[in-house]
Amino acid sequence: MRLNREIINLPNLVTFLRLGILPFVLLSLSAEKKTLALILLLITWFTDVFDGVLARKLSQSTRFGKILDPLVDKICLGTLVIFLILKRNFPLWAAIVVISRDLLILSSGLFLLKKTKIVPTSNLFGKVTMVFLAAMATAYAMEWYPLNQILLVVSLLMVGVSSISYSVYFLLYRI
Repeated sequence: MRLNREIINLPNLVTFLRLGILPFVLLSLSAEKKTLALILLLITWFTDVFDGVLARKLSQSTRFGKILDPLVDKICLGTLVIFLILKRNFPLWAAIVVISRDLLILSSGLFLLKKTKIVPTSNLFGKVTMVFLAAMATAYAMEWYPLNQILLVVSLLMVGVSSISYSVYFLLYRI
């Protein structure tokens, strides 16, 4: 029974909803249905905040959810960034920076989990970075020039700051 409650609870269902919306975001963008795409993107980013609030309010924070939420964040952002490279002139070098950071955080987190049984959670810098990355990806998807380029610069600065903060965190655990 514990496994079922660990996986199947309202916050995790909201997280899975975020993943389920992703193909519709991409289809809407491909069909140039920008209003629909924007609504779906806003729902996607909103559910990223909402699942955590639900988990805390309902006392349904689980190890599985702590792993699932950032994984789904990275899948959604990475998939969207790849789409933006192909369809919206998103710079390849910036995509490499964003995706590499996420892969490094994921692999370090998995290593920490295996080594210490601790599930690492996002810190303030990581959460703020995700907000800027989501805003930047949305601005690129909607082709909001020059806002998208301004948000790209701010997002990459935040990627640097959050990367340093995560490095310090992981070094404290001697990874």
